[in-house]
Amino acid sequence: MITDWDVYRKRNELVKADRIFICRGYGSLKKALRKRGWYENEDFDSPIFHLKFTVRSKDVFKMQKGTNSNMKEGGFELKDFQMVNHFYKHGFITSKIGLTSSL
Repeated sequence: MITDWDVYRKRNELVKADRIFICRGYGSLKKALRKRGWYENEDFDSPIFHLKFTVRSKDVFKMQKGTNSNMKEGGFELKDFQMVNHFYKHGFITSKIGLTSSL
């Protein structure tokens, strides 16, 4: 797995302005992103992305430092420019038990 942005760009002949996404499934979304000039990183666990779109929040956070899902060394932190379709520890507002406990 490549973890350095410059190495990844060089290996894939990308320039800094190119946008990179990771997505498993969601064929229509992939097609729309490619049509808009985005490049797909097919390494699902890679930290090299501008957008990561997943079904499960676990898939976003399993490699991120400081999350319960990552108990091993070598994780990464999301950068300010990286977008994901989940956020960490959201159960208190997105589950029925979390909402009732909060109220």
